[in-house]
Amino acid sequence: MKIHKEYSEAYTKQMSETAIGVLKNIYNINEEDITTMKSRLAYKVEARKIYNYYLWNCLNVKHNHMKNYIHNIHHSTSIYLKKCFEFEFDHYKDFSSNYITFLYFTDNIEWNKLKEIKKIKTRNII
Repeated sequence: MKIHKEYSEAYTKQMSETAIGVLKNIYNINEEDITTMKSRLAYKVEARKIYNYYLWNCLNVKHNHMKNYIHNIHHSTSIYLKKCFEFEFDHYKDFSSNYITFLYFTDNIEWNKLKEIKKIKTRNII
């Protein structure tokens, strides 16, 4: 179900950056793998589908404006990724669990807790 709410550009940008950070951790990829259309590796495309759907559904970014967040994406590609996302979410348990995990950590409070835990772990290792 699409959320019909307008957000400020600053809020959308902040939540977009949080989403990229969460996807980088879930899929162990670089930001460029999410924000560009260069790679066709399955796990990178999966991360891009989640990011595209999140922008469209949760942050109300229109398909024509996806090019501001994912470089070299055409609006028809954005629509295709959305439809693929919906199919895979309904049919593949691993994909849907990854999306639910992603939504949990895009909540800024949980994301900040995760970053703090990682800082503590790195301090204790060194």
